[in-house]
Amino acid sequence: MHRIPRKGFTLVELLVVIAIIGTLVGLLLPAVQSARESARRMGCLNNMKQIGLACLNYESAQKSFPTAGGNLGTFWETGEINKPKYGRENLSWAYQILPHMDGQNIMNQRLSQGYQGGSPTLLAAPIPAHTCPTRGLRTADNGADVFHLTDYAGVINSEEDTSGWVKVFESWKPNDPNEESKAWTGIIKKSYHHDWNTAPNPLVTKYALCGFKDIADGSTKTIMLAEKSAQGKFGNYQMTGGGEMWWEDPGRFAPSDWGSMRQFGTSNWKVRADTDDRLGWMFVGSPGANSARSMELGFGSAHPGAFSAVMGDGSVKSIPLTATPSVLLSLGRRADGVSADPDSL
Repeated sequence: MHRIPRKGFTLVELLVVIAIIGTLVGLLLPAVQSARESARRMGCLNNMKQIGLACLNYESAQKSFPTAGGNLGTFWETGEINKPKYGRENLSWAYQILPHMDGQNIMNQRLSQGYQGGSPTLLAAPIPAHTCPTRGLRTADNGADVFHLTDYAGVINSEEDTSGWVKVFESWKPNDPNEESKAWTGIIKKSYHHDWNTAPNPLVTKYALCGFKDIADGSTKTIMLAEKSAQGKFGNYQMTGGGEMWWEDPGRFAPSDWGSMRQFGTSNWKVRADTDDRLGWMFVGSPGANSARSMELGFGSAHPGAFSAVMGDGSVKSIPLTATPSVLLSLGRRADGVSADPDSL
């Protein structure tokens, strides 16, 4: 009897093939995801290298590092935001280094439009180097304006490790004489404080600028900027309702406050991964998705196991999230007399 050649597969053979394909896909996916994350991490490191180089170019031109700007109240005062006064820039380091990051056109928007009355093109101008590729663009919506955030921040001394917190952001309060020495111990420090209630109005207190000579602990062993913490469980980090995430308000150009500065610490403000749900100081706002979340005033990373930091010499170091908090505190201070080596962590 002549047999007709069989075409196709039996059900068992098809199931075996599907199982093999499924196994191969299962083996390949982690490798693909790992490769993608590796590329994103490299992009984040490149961002930090750009920012670090821009800070060094700024220092070369100005003979001092960019500052954290004036007190936060200067952002909201009529006239203060429109034009720098007192010989000091009142916006953050992120604004000051724009000409060294091909951002002169963005700076010109502020100079021509000011902020008061609205300058959305300035606040939401695209600056790719401020966005960690793993997180994607983070924005803040306070109900009136949309601020683009930065994933990188300068180092302010730890609130909990400072005897009597002295950082003053209000423009209606006098300068604390201990603020400069106790709070601004990093490379990027507050530029000046102004107080509208004390004659002459405003009473301006200028802070000393920081140059290489002021980094007594060594520029290679002092962190200038590092990755900020941002809890990933809150999705796109959008803040709504006019202040439920006020510590990121008003974004990357925030002077001398949490939008552009962060702190290391020995308890609540330990560095953390975006997936880490450890709670810090809880801020409870009005009902909504952001109503009960830990304030993000510290450093951290969207990348597994480590966060990156730009040192005072412009080099970028990868530092484990498990690094001892007291060592990180020392690395963030420019002249505490404690020598810590980031390469040994």
